[in-house]
This record gives sequence, C-alpha cells and structure tokens, in this order.
Amino acid sequence: RTLTKESSFSRSYGGAAVGTGGGQANASSAHGVGAVSIANEGGGTDSDWVSSDVQSNLQYVSATANNASRSLQLQEELRESLYEMLEEAHHERLDALQSVSDGFVTLEARAIGILREFMEDDLNGILSKLFTLGAGTEVVLDVVEVLNDAFSELRDDLFPHHFRDLVSGALRHIVRVYVSTFLDKRAASFKAEP
Repeated sequence: RTLTKESSFSRSYGGAAVGTGGGQANASSAHGVGAVSIANEGGGTDSDWVSSDVQSNLQYVSATANNASRSLQLQEELRESLYEMLEEAHHERLDALQSVSDGFVTLEARAIGILREFMEDDLNGILSKLFTLGAGTEVVLDVVEVLNDAFSELRDDLFPHHFRDLVSGALRHIVRVYVSTFLDKRAASFKAEP
C-alpha cells in the first residue's frame, strides 16, 4: 500500500536510510545526544536528502527530549543528596536549583511539542480529506499508515513516557479533527437545506 502523500516519518527515502544506531532511545553519545547515522546507498534525489535532514532533525529533537528528562532526574537526585549532606545555611542556595529544573521541564515539553506538531502536520494533510466527495476508506488507511510510520520510528527514539504522551496526543488530535470536521459538515448540510 502506498500513501498518497509521503509520511515524514518513513525511515528511508530512495536509499537514504536513517536510524538511531539501534533499539532503545539512545541518549548517550559523546555529547549526550542520541547517535544518528545517515547512509546514502543509492544516489537519492534532492528531496531524498531533504527527507533525510528532516529525519535527522526529528531524531535530534527526540534526543533533546530524552536528555532533558534525564538531566532533570539527575539534577533532582543531586539536589536531594546535597540537601542531606550540607548544613541548613546552604539549603537556600540549593533551592535556587529549582530554576534549573524548570528549564529542563520547559525544554522537554517544547521538544515533545515539536514532535507532536510535526506529526499533526502530517496528519492534517490527510484528515482534511475526511467527509469529502470520493473519500472512502483510503483516508483512514492513510492515517493508519502515517501513525504506523511515526510510532514505529519514535518508539525507538523516545523514552517510554515521552512516546506514551505523543501517542495519546496524536490520538486526541485525530478524534478532535474528526469530530470537528463531522460537525462542520453536518452544520453546513443543515444550512444548505431550504
């Protein structure tokens, strides 16, 4: 089955394979960013390279979310252990680390938000065909294909709690667009009747 619109989440485009180097969310390379490997095995077109760049950026954003999550956890563990070791006079300075935690939370939320927006953009192009003349099960099958591509890739690139949030957000988006489109079409049909 071939999508009418290429999904941004497909792992390979015309021989330009993109991967994280294996399995689970890999957020531990030399600089703390997940390893990304891009191999062009068959002379792709310019659009293939653009798609590979998109893939690299998506993996970078995934690694950023994972790194922010892990940094938040480590910072909180460090703060707790220092709180117990230091005298009370130094506790106020440790409390100032809350702004660091807030920064990691913001970074993590923004990275997941970028992935969610990217997935919603892919889905919106397909969902716009809902309830249009001639659109049948193809629309639903295209949505399933995009979700399969996205979820297959992101399951490997994200920590489980990020993946779970992204999946539930995507499903809520689909339901919201479906219901909204249905109600808009239904309201329009009532206005058209004399």
